[in-house]
Amino acid sequence: MVIDMADLWEEVDDGFRTASKENKLVLMHFTAEWCGACIIQEEILKQDVIPQLKDELVFIKVNLDSREDMIAQYNVQSVPLLILLSADNREKWRKAGISEREEIEKAIAG
Repeated sequence: MVIDMADLWEEVDDGFRTASKENKLVLMHFTAEWCGACIIQEEILKQDVIPQLKDELVFIKVNLDSREDMIAQYNVQSVPLLILLSADNREKWRKAGISEREEIEKAIAG
């Protein structure tokens, strides 16, 4: 099952507003256009993570090529990077490299 990501990825500010309003966790996917592993991670998110966890999480994709301001804010040292945050922006989990759904589910259960 492939999902139209335009309907699921949220802008950063909108994503946190949605998470707060709906009391959901936020999964931020830090990526870059030149990153091959980021493409693999996004496919895993599209095909395996989002269909299973879309009711529990708000998904935010951050392209570091266009949002360099967020590198320092979230201490991004490599991509792909997933960060799981509470609705009030407190970090619960982070993983650099490729993550599978099972890892993300464990982090949510936490």
